[in-house]
Amino acid sequence: MAISRALSLSEIDSYNHISSDLAAKVRVLETNLRIPGFYGITLGRFVIVGKGCPCDGSSTLIAHELVHVRQWFELGALGFLGSYLSDFFTGLLKMRSWRKAYRNIGLEIEARKACESWSCQISS
Repeated sequence: MAISRALSLSEIDSYNHISSDLAAKVRVLETNLRIPGFYGITLGRFVIVGKGCPCDGSSTLIAHELVHVRQWFELGALGFLGSYLSDFFTGLLKMRSWRKAYRNIGLEIEARKACESWSCQISS
């Protein structure tokens, strides 16, 4: 059974690409369960990652998933899921490739860009 944890204060400081108020609401669940093709998934304020994910504020996976937490709070559950699934299935019909459709989901593109920007900022 996975046990959730809050982000530590140092993680909240490090993951400064989302508000600290929102980051304080996040719960991280580390699990042995694996979904093929996924390293992490976000459901509302819950970030689900595999065991061994760094918890020192340096994880690009958690940084990426935190963007999705922000998106969930901004769009609401229906707005997030509607946009995400609509983009995915539209892309799948056009590109006939699961991977390409996933890479072209607008919310994923936004999360990758924000995570890349965050990663560059903490590297300097």
